[in-house]
Amino acid sequence: VRGTLLTDELGCLTDIDGATVPISQLCKERLLLVCTFKAVPCPVCPEQLRRLMGEPYRSFFREYRVQFVILCPGPLDGLRASRDLLLPAIGDEYVPFICDEDLSIARSVQAEMGFGQIIPCFFEVAPDLSTGWTQVGRGPGNFGEDQVCRFVFARSNRSREVAELRFLELEADLRTLQSFSEDTCAPQMLLLMPGLLEGCLQLLAPLARTSVAVACKEWNSCARTVTRKEVKEFFAQMKLLRWPEEADDEETLWPGIAAPAIDATSQQLGFHLRLLQTASSPRRADAGTAREEEAAVNTERCEPPAARVPSSWYRGQTAVAAAVGLIAAAAMLGRRTA
Repeated sequence: VRGTLLTDELGCLTDIDGATVPISQLCKERLLLVCTFKAVPCPVCPEQLRRLMGEPYRSFFREYRVQFVILCPGPLDGLRASRDLLLPAIGDEYVPFICDEDLSIARSVQAEMGFGQIIPCFFEVAPDLSTGWTQVGRGPGNFGEDQVCRFVFARSNRSREVAELRFLELEADLRTLQSFSEDTCAPQMLLLMPGLLEGCLQLLAPLARTSVAVACKEWNSCARTVTRKEVKEFFAQMKLLRWPEEADDEETLWPGIAAPAIDATSQQLGFHLRLLQTASSPRRADAGTAREEEAAVNTERCEPPAARVPSSWYRGQTAVAAAVGLIAAAAMLGRRTA
């Protein structure tokens, strides 16, 4: 079973009650696993769901924020009747049932079995809607909940280990930075009001700020100071996310966060680590260096999802950069006049 799950243009599917299931959003917030039913008359597949919803599995999947989605061929009325019989076992859990009457969804992930049936299996859906881990096959003596548990446990631990490694690396760099004196701007040299340049630079995205910092030594110093401040604020937020104040001593690090969300956090940690390393450089950046540093960040693909914004935002960034450029020109002109 492999491929990209077929959804509409918004990354959604429609369940058997006509409600929208935001698959792409669920993939980012939870660890999404699709449990396929071979066919409506199959007696084994509904039993598999009952076992998933029973203890201790139910509590385990809640702890690791696993989201199950049921994919089954039609007919629609038959699947609704099968779901209704499973409602006592499902209880208050959110488990959407998707009817794949034409098998187009199953075909998109190569799970079509033939004769109007779907291969009974589990498969992970990643944030980009591609399939990940799979477990294929099901029978009266071959249920898959134990294999699912082992995968969820290993997947979550792996994500936590990566996030923890990057968190500790960022923490170590911040501690090293504190042992050196912070660079400060020299507003008396730029002939600007104190704090004006820093306020303008804060309006720029980090990579755009790196580009405009090549104007002069003072701009470079102010840009690095602003970046360091932002990284420290980000680190404080990650520290609470890693270990909330109300967490028990027995809880693991990064509690209550699904593996895909931890992966996104790791990308943000890596991105801010790169920014801090760039801002901590004691030398003056030039245009070539700025391009190299920007390319290095883009190569690692560490830019956080929150940085993906509409084109109107980029137009605003361009306007801010132009305003900052005017300030620089005015400062240089004032210096020459003096």
